[in-house]
Amino acid sequence: MLNKRKKRLENRSNCKRAGQNMTMKYVIYQNTEGEVPVFFPNYISHKRLCVAIEEDRIVSAGFVRMNSKGKLECYGRSVTLKLKSREKHDSILVNHYLSLNPNSI
Repeated sequence: MLNKRKKRLENRSNCKRAGQNMTMKYVIYQNTEGEVPVFFPNYISHKRLCVAIEEDRIVSAGFVRMNSKGKLECYGRSVTLKLKSREKHDSILVNHYLSLNPNSI
């Protein structure tokens, strides 16, 4: 138990120090208006975050990072949810969702 707590605290410290190069986790869930991305820090498990969201509505999960062109890219998978990232599809979705000019994508 103590090791898990120590690891969690280390992850939080690393996230704070990492700045703009920080990798985060994400899930995509389906609601009545479409698919919505949710971003959260690495020290929270996908499963724990999904307690607040209906798990059966989660369609994709993984990690997100900023590439050298300043775009977000999604990759990987969630071990706890047993879901993969839909890499290209999710990357387009999150960049569109966070874009100040949604018509630019």
